[in-house]
Amino acid sequence: MMQQAETKPSILQSNQEISEDELVTYWTLTPPDVDFVLNNCRGENVLFVCLAIQISSLRNTGRFIDDYKKVPLKAIVYIANQLEMKVFDSVLEELRDKTEREYRKKAIDYLGFRSFGNEALEMLNHFLLDQLKIDLFSQESLTESCKNFLIEQKILLPQPISLGRKIAKARKKALLILYSRMADKLTDKQKRKCDRLIRTNKNQTFTDLQSFKSSPPEPTAQVINDYLDRLSILSKLEIHKIELNNINPRMIKDIAALVKTYNARELRRISPEDKKYAYLLCFLTEAYKTLIDHIIELNDRFLLKKERVSRNDLEKKITPLRKHATAGSELIVDSMKKLIHCKNPDTTTVSEFKETLEIDKIEKAIDDCTTLNDLETNGYHKELMARYHNLRQYTKRFYKLDFKAVKGTEPLLKSIQILRKLDEGKLSSIPSDAPTSFVPKDWKKHLRDDNGKIIQKTWEMALHLAVKKALSSGDLYIYQSRHYRDFWNTIYDKKSWEEEKRSLYVQLSLPHRFQGVLKQLKKEFNHYLEEARMSLRKEDFVYLNAQGNLKFHKDEALDIPQGVKSLKQILESYMPMTRIEKLLAEVDQKTHFSNHFQPLIGHKQKSEPSPELIYATIIAHGTNIGLHGMAYSSEGVDLDPLRTVSR
Repeated sequence: MMQQAETKPSILQSNQEISEDELVTYWTLTPPDVDFVLNNCRGENVLFVCLAIQISSLRNTGRFIDDYKKVPLKAIVYIANQLEMKVFDSVLEELRDKTEREYRKKAIDYLGFRSFGNEALEMLNHFLLDQLKIDLFSQESLTESCKNFLIEQKILLPQPISLGRKIAKARKKALLILYSRMADKLTDKQKRKCDRLIRTNKNQTFTDLQSFKSSPPEPTAQVINDYLDRLSILSKLEIHKIELNNINPRMIKDIAALVKTYNARELRRISPEDKKYAYLLCFLTEAYKTLIDHIIELNDRFLLKKERVSRNDLEKKITPLRKHATAGSELIVDSMKKLIHCKNPDTTTVSEFKETLEIDKIEKAIDDCTTLNDLETNGYHKELMARYHNLRQYTKRFYKLDFKAVKGTEPLLKSIQILRKLDEGKLSSIPSDAPTSFVPKDWKKHLRDDNGKIIQKTWEMALHLAVKKALSSGDLYIYQSRHYRDFWNTIYDKKSWEEEKRSLYVQLSLPHRFQGVLKQLKKEFNHYLEEARMSLRKEDFVYLNAQGNLKFHKDEALDIPQGVKSLKQILESYMPMTRIEKLLAEVDQKTHFSNHFQPLIGHKQKSEPSPELIYATIIAHGTNIGLHGMAYSSEGVDLDPLRTVSR
């Protein structure tokens, strides 16, 4: 229910815990940082590093570091290298108070930070109000969001305990403002009706509110009417007309889910009253959507049940009849064969021919085949029509729901409007020009009577099934529904996006002005592109063209004389075979790459691995040999050391 804000890792970690990504993210100095440190420090190298440490700490955490000994050695070495100063083990002693105060003031002025005052507190209140419109954050996750917001606004963070108290106080104030705004959307009359929902009268065991929490049972006409009654209560309360566009739907759902766990007594005791009404408003808003969904689903299941029972009953009638009809059809076929192959057709009379047949059995066979054909052709329609009567018990109210149609489904919507007029008595029969495109092809012959008038039962049953299908496919929808609404209602509208954009950008740590970021990225790209261009010589096998594209030099298309080829073969025969481990050793002697391997975070290194073991591990990973293959094919190389070095 509650979202967790992204928590940044602490920059004060032990040397073995800090990763390369964290090192670069939190301890990298910009060129202006380096210039500022070099121009504002004098004396020993440690003083320069201390100022750089405080600048990095203030920029990333909004606070200064009180104990330099907690700074990871890796970070100290990294900062010293950026300042092009001699690397030392650690900052062993604290700076003098005067020097420390001076450095902190310089860092604050340089980065443009300001102290946490009344203005910052007001900004924090507005930020929390925006955040709480999005979700019911926990105190812990909200604290992280507030820290990120204050750092972005370049405000010095108070001490953790003090900041926590300020955030808790501001959160409480923001929630009260939010609850008050939501409660103000209810009129006094609506509030009185809400109070009645959480109280029982003499004839009730449970409150009306409790009925909104239950899940639907097996569908019947009575059950659907009960749910329509519940929806009617909320419709009279006009809950669906209250605009909550400035409140994030996720927060409304969270509060509604919370209210669902409360009993009526607990709801009555919620204080202040604005909070109680805000909670009830959120719950009833969600309950309205849920009730519409339940009603549509109950109607769907009820019609499916009628279809299933109709098919099953039809099959029960057809199965025994099909056996008799099969035997009867054989008798009819035999009789027709006798007629076709009659020996004396010119002299044999009808009476004489009938005497050769089993007339009673043939008549019975004809009746069976006729009945079977009628059932197979019209039986399903007749079975459904027999179950039409109890649909009318609730469909009059069902079609009063606010149906909408997507483009191309207007005939269905027009048919629903015709049915409403029939139910209201404004029409006595279905107009002859009423839409019939949704009527199944097999039902067309049952659609009109002898006078050409549309038969209401057939037309209405076809409409019920068509509406069920259209709701499932999204061709028909109800605006206030949760699951059966128009697709475009699920997309952010422009107003909501503009209201929530800023707080969401802060939550995701995204910059507000992308033009500045894009400009900086282009500048850095062009800088490194020029460095790459300068480092590539014209005779190298690759080069950068004027457009900045990487191109390969083509080999000169010259014929190689046969003598050169022969000389090449002779020279190759005198050249000794080079083993890959020796090649790695030669490269290592020149570059010392093996000195730069570090264990993964969380793995302690007991001793420095030998270069040979490093070479073996590299070969195992760089070829198809693998660690197991290397261990079992090389003398003096065991699997466990290879696994250790791999980490």
